[in-house]
Amino acid sequence: MPMIAATDFRPVIHALIGGHPTAGKSTGLTTFPKPLIVNLFDGLGKDGPYLKWGRERGAMIRDDRIHLANGQDTGITSRHIETQTEGEIVINYFNDISPESFCWYWWELYLKERSYLAYLANASNPSGAGTFACDSVTFMEICARKYWCHQIAPPGSLEKKDGTSEKWAPRDASTDRLEDSLVVHLGGIPVNYVVLAHFSNAKVDLNGRQLYTISAPGRLESQKILPALFAEQYRAFVEDDSDNPGQKMYLWQTKPDPRFHCASQIGAPDPCWQDYNSLWEGY
Repeated sequence: MPMIAATDFRPVIHALIGGHPTAGKSTGLTTFPKPLIVNLFDGLGKDGPYLKWGRERGAMIRDDRIHLANGQDTGITSRHIETQTEGEIVINYFNDISPESFCWYWWELYLKERSYLAYLANASNPSGAGTFACDSVTFMEICARKYWCHQIAPPGSLEKKDGTSEKWAPRDASTDRLEDSLVVHLGGIPVNYVVLAHFSNAKVDLNGRQLYTISAPGRLESQKILPALFAEQYRAFVEDDSDNPGQKMYLWQTKPDPRFHCASQIGAPDPCWQDYNSLWEGY
């Protein structure tokens, strides 16, 4: 990366973005630095915001498959939405979450090979890197849990390497698998990294206050492991635009209030538009 002035430099950010359905989380993700790889676990049709981004820019679409380093075809569709001037969004469709599809098996192999890091490095934007994203934690957890239950071991017991067995619950397995994916393998990647999630219906204690935080399985939520990993934590929400009746404003909350836990180490405005560039207005 060539030398640039510190005032023009934007460090890569790792962001956890939560919100209710239709709050604009995926649309906001399309504004992050390109190339953008979206690993989509949500249901069919949830790729709409990414396809809309391409339509609005006259993009060309090319479908491929994810192949491992040894040339093995995973069967996972990889859709490239390519523009002439604004980069590319790649959607990896891990959204057939039935255990028979082995999507979780292929996801873990793809994740560990890390071939995507070379593709995302040295991008031509102020952070010098593209973006790797997961959409969303809710359906990643279901995919991991069902795959483990139906393809690895039934609930109740699990054979260990020492020949003994132990009682376990399906959610224990999904917690371990998501911890490996989102925290261990991705927590330190040197590119922009975004995880989309929903907010929990239960409050947790954070600095002596009872606040809503991201919904995740087991200790990832109850012990605050997932929120603790991310320097940037935003809540996506929608408000009526009082200046334009009938129009909506899609915003990110970036600082905590009496209800929701949010945070920003880059000093993002609170609230700010759901746009990556808006995050840097106070930087």
